[in-house]
Amino acid sequence: MLLSTLPGRALQAVQNAGLPSLHVKPLQKEEKGEIIVGYLTNFYGKTLKQELTQLIIDAEPTNNALYLRSLLDEVRLFGSFEQLGNKVREYLTAGTPGDLFAKILARLEGDFEDESRPGLVKDTTAAIWCSHKGMSEGELRDLLDVPPAVWSPFYLSLEDNLVNRNGILNFFHDHLRQAVESKYLPTEEEKLKGYKTLAEFFEKRELDGRKVEELPFLQSKAGELEKLQATISDLNIFKRLVESEDGKFDLIKYWTKVGGYSKAEEAYTAALDSYPADQRDTVEYHALQVNLADFYMDTGLLSAARVMLEKVLAKAEEKYIHSHGTVVYNFKCHSWRHKSNHPDVIDLLQKLGTVCHKQSVLREAELYFNDAIARQNRIITPSQKLKLTEGLLGLAAVKVSKDEAIQAKRILIRARELATEVLGSRHHYVSAIINKIGQLTYKQGRLEESLGYFLQDLKLTRGEVGTAHPRVAGILNDIALVYDDGNDPLAEELYEAALAVLVETYGPEHLDVAIVRYNLGAVYFATNHFAKAKYQFEHCAATFKAFLGEDHVQTKDALSALNDVKGLVK
Repeated sequence: MLLSTLPGRALQAVQNAGLPSLHVKPLQKEEKGEIIVGYLTNFYGKTLKQELTQLIIDAEPTNNALYLRSLLDEVRLFGSFEQLGNKVREYLTAGTPGDLFAKILARLEGDFEDESRPGLVKDTTAAIWCSHKGMSEGELRDLLDVPPAVWSPFYLSLEDNLVNRNGILNFFHDHLRQAVESKYLPTEEEKLKGYKTLAEFFEKRELDGRKVEELPFLQSKAGELEKLQATISDLNIFKRLVESEDGKFDLIKYWTKVGGYSKAEEAYTAALDSYPADQRDTVEYHALQVNLADFYMDTGLLSAARVMLEKVLAKAEEKYIHSHGTVVYNFKCHSWRHKSNHPDVIDLLQKLGTVCHKQSVLREAELYFNDAIARQNRIITPSQKLKLTEGLLGLAAVKVSKDEAIQAKRILIRARELATEVLGSRHHYVSAIINKIGQLTYKQGRLEESLGYFLQDLKLTRGEVGTAHPRVAGILNDIALVYDDGNDPLAEELYEAALAVLVETYGPEHLDVAIVRYNLGAVYFATNHFAKAKYQFEHCAATFKAFLGEDHVQTKDALSALNDVKGLVK
């Protein structure tokens, strides 16, 4: 596989991954001559006069391969052989690929904009620019209301500059995107108008994946917050967004923009109240409730998540008690109980354990995890063993919070044994358990031992997913914490490496990014790099506030650190 990219985040990711790379140098005159002949003559059977060929070869802008290729495309499409020389000279006045594409857009306007469809070039390219993921050809034709006789030749002329990803068209390179922005969307007002126009188009469409992908994004960019809130309050939109990690992250950002997660709870509670009564005892409705509970957990609405999960659990217990029943001994009451051990019931018990743990209601959390583990009394299949492993990991986390380190470590070791039996010793899930043991020993102050676990995890994980993976970044952060406690300068480098990977993967506004920013800011502060510390604290505080709220302990810590460093920066 070959990857071509401009300098920026994509190139940085390649370099972080340690992949072999080749810097493409400016074309030499001999190379340009070979390309002109090979592209025009061999591919399209066209030949240029030697004078014109030399003119292109001598022009400095054609040292750029993209510029040369785009110019040659214009040459092969130009209709008048007599005027070709003048046209090439006009194009060569463009000093950059972006300037050249501006001239190509002007040429498209002259070729395809007549009385039948004025503004065709602007409206097409501006729609692609404003969209979230791009536009399909059918969507563009519906939006522009352009007859096939006009659209087909125009699309064929533009197609070489577009990339088609599963039917969705987008610009093949940023130079064209920048030319479109400069020519057609130079002001904020023009951009807002483009977002609104496209939002209105998708708003009228039937609900499908494309509407879910584009409509809330466009309403957000257009600043139409009331419409955005109505859109993401729709449970059908919600269900589709939470199907992917990107969709979940977008949903969180949208609710942050319209006023916070409490509005989400109000909106979804009202939507559930109006849900048809005859559809509330279906698999789809219960799945929706679980998805809402997961969303509430992700956004810190833990009370709402717990209430939702308790309702679903009661229904699931009732539904599966006869088809998936088992007898469980209750040590407190010294009695046997008939309970359900359906996988859905086990999942719900473990989710409730997790919610209670996050609420610091440790007694209830432990009860839920112990209940889930006790019901799994016939463990035979690999999936059953992994399900039990999940429960053990949850219980171990609660034990850690209760400062019951010895019990926690025993449980983690048992979880690692089960996972290794099913997946093998080199699987990333096994290495993640090793990391948890490392975190436990780190909390106990056994730094050398914890470092050994973290390095073992790093070796296994990096061997499976490479170096530029968020999981690796998390391990680097763990290792940096150990070095940080020992005042080792290597901690700073490790935090910076972890931060680079996470920003590349998630972007700058993500909780994992904020956590590493806080740690890195603390190192900068301790080493008297106050301006750098202030920058990291400002960004992590903003992210914590957006995702966790002002009253969360991590938000308060970040704001306190920011306040401490402000007086030290001139």
